[in-house]
Amino acid sequence: MTDQTIIDKLKRAGRKFDTCNNWRRAILYCKNCGKKLGEFDLIYESHESHLYCCECVKKYEKPTPYEIEGLEGSKVVKDYGTLVKVYYAESMRYEVKNCYFTKKGRYIKYHGKRWYL
Repeated sequence: MTDQTIIDKLKRAGRKFDTCNNWRRAILYCKNCGKKLGEFDLIYESHESHLYCCECVKKYEKPTPYEIEGLEGSKVVKDYGTLVKVYYAESMRYEVKNCYFTKKGRYIKYHGKRWYL
């Protein structure tokens, strides 16, 4: 069954979920509408990246391109809601990044820091 630490973490976050036979996994549901999102390995993946279904995440999408505040010259060139394609000016490369959701909003991780979009 799903590990107790994962269950405790999901309860603290106020997430709707079901347990699985695999101790690392849980079945997650959309926080907004309750639609089943699927079964995820929560040891390697954050439950914050699987918070909304494809319909509910549309409210977070922005018209592209737009600058990332605090990262000079870096910009989001494509916004899919749960994923964004980012151009980093300092390294002159493109990268597809997972989006994470908190009460403050949507963010990506870059060099160990949170960058809110």
